[in-house]
Amino acid sequence: MISNEKDMLTYGVATLEFFKEQNSALKIAKFLQSQYPQFHGGFALEGSVHFAKDNILKAIECYEKVTRIEPDIEDGWFIHSNLLSNDQRYEKALDVLILYFSHLKKVGKEPSSMAWNNLGWYLYLNGYNKDSLRCFKKAIELNKDNYTAWSNLDLFYSDYLDLKNAIAIYDATIKNAKYADLLAFSNYLKNYINYIETALDKTDFYYRLGYVLDLSSEKANNEERNNLREQSILSYEKFINNSVDNNLIDKAKSHVHKLKKKIIN
Repeated sequence: MISNEKDMLTYGVATLEFFKEQNSALKIAKFLQSQYPQFHGGFALEGSVHFAKDNILKAIECYEKVTRIEPDIEDGWFIHSNLLSNDQRYEKALDVLILYFSHLKKVGKEPSSMAWNNLGWYLYLNGYNKDSLRCFKKAIELNKDNYTAWSNLDLFYSDYLDLKNAIAIYDATIKNAKYADLLAFSNYLKNYINYIETALDKTDFYYRLGYVLDLSSEKANNEERNNLREQSILSYEKFINNSVDNNLIDKAKSHVHKLKKKIIN
């Protein structure tokens, strides 16, 4: 039996995510807003419905209300800024994170590792490179297992320094990562490669992807292991066929040779 606003929110989320009934979920959201106007959940649910319908502008409006009603909920700020970023309004997304940091200072709370990472990301998108670097490093200082921050730091070094510095980050950070984190990292890299427009810019990231998939295969179960090894080989081979870095090409060839031997055995 639904007896309070939190139970109704849970029901509304289930209606949207599991049953895919967007109109029914929207009705629940509107009811929550009318009955509990100071409860952020009704606006968050409506925002989720609009996002599912690809109506980013309405989703943004809803999350503006979420952060006003309940400014202590971190995810509200993160989703709000992410929606603005999806609409390519990077300056506004940065403004939202800066406002969140101001709120935290006002109430005497410290930003989380992910908050520092997200601030760094939007600083990076807006060209504030030195500030973004400090934020990524702060995020990692607070949580060495924040692989999103590690990957963003890698992107920073890739864009502004050189590939070898970026690869060194991998060597120093992800060898001891959990299997689930490695898979998440590999998916992140796949999506980023698809985002990159030119073949030349994609090349270096094929080495990274091959490396992460290689590490993933060592921690996978028997059913997944060879599949990950084959994916790793494909990524390394794309790097080998397009790179001009002879040192890394030799390393990639060595990885491919070892992976093929493991598949045969």
